[in-house]
Amino acid sequence: MVVHDEGDPLTIRKRARKARRAGTAGSAFGTGLLNAPFRNLLDDPVPRDSKQSYFIQLADLNAYAAFRAMYPPPAAGGKIVPARMWDFLGAAHFSAVRNTAKYPGPAAIVPGP
Repeated sequence: MVVHDEGDPLTIRKRARKARRAGTAGSAFGTGLLNAPFRNLLDDPVPRDSKQSYFIQLADLNAYAAFRAMYPPPAAGGKIVPARMWDFLGAAHFSAVRNTAKYPGPAAIVPGP
């Protein structure tokens, strides 16, 4: 089941339904894509206001901390969370995600294109 922060639920539902049929994932051990449809999705995604959900607030914090671990904030920018927040999460990291020669670096962070 997918629970997401409020935003554009129609687009998220469309993408989830497409992923059921034609999901792909990049290979960590070579080039190309793996065919990996999202067949275990039980129902359409459910929007939830993050102000009412600790689960979504925690997911937002993790995502922002991971982003800032890869892209530090500008010197003049306001700080929402400490710059080292990713390190504070410690044991919550799933290090197997980032335990390959192709992606050396902080646990569970895979850089975008």
